[in-house]
Amino acid sequence: MRLGDQDKTWAPHTVCRSCVENLRQWTKGIRKSLSLGIPMIWREPQNHISDCYFSMANISGFNAKTKSLIKYPNLHSAIRPVPHSIDVPVPKFTNLDVISEIDDCETRDSLIREDEDFIPCVLSRSNSPQLFNQSELNDLARDLDLPKESAELLGSRLKEKNLLLPETKFYSYRNREIEFLKYFIMEDGFVFCHDVSPLVNALGCPYVPND
Repeated sequence: MRLGDQDKTWAPHTVCRSCVENLRQWTKGIRKSLSLGIPMIWREPQNHISDCYFSMANISGFNAKTKSLIKYPNLHSAIRPVPHSIDVPVPKFTNLDVISEIDDCETRDSLIREDEDFIPCVLSRSNSPQLFNQSELNDLARDLDLPKESAELLGSRLKEKNLLLPETKFYSYRNREIEFLKYFIMEDGFVFCHDVSPLVNALGCPYVPND
């Protein structure tokens, strides 16, 4: 199943398995209708304060049993789905429209020709490898929670496959703890952090004293 706007960071990049299976059953006649008459409509957010779906959805304090109580916002950039009703009747499946790559590009070109951030379709669908810069490599090592030896090994393997930009360094992980040493001191044989707030901020996390 093809998804649109895959060159945009704000667009969904995956389809859940249940939605794909429901659509497949509907096209085969096994399922009479889909769960929703109009699916969720995603658009590029205007800002991250009053038009960001993920920033405005408060999901803290909920668990698997209470997640149904979460209230999601209905925004210009994220229009909530609409169930079937008299105004939105259940359609009868005939066939799926086939949209060629060229037609898709031409349609998008006409809509966003004046967009300064527009990336041509041919370029956005390039199969060439996307090389890691320093920030992306650091983020990857952190997201995988790798110790410095494993992070250095990962960088080495990516370097062997020519997947790093020329200025990207991986051997810096050998001494990556040095920048955090200033937050620790040793007294009477014990090592402890003497400045918690700057340390937590340096690690990229918000400091909450009550935690």
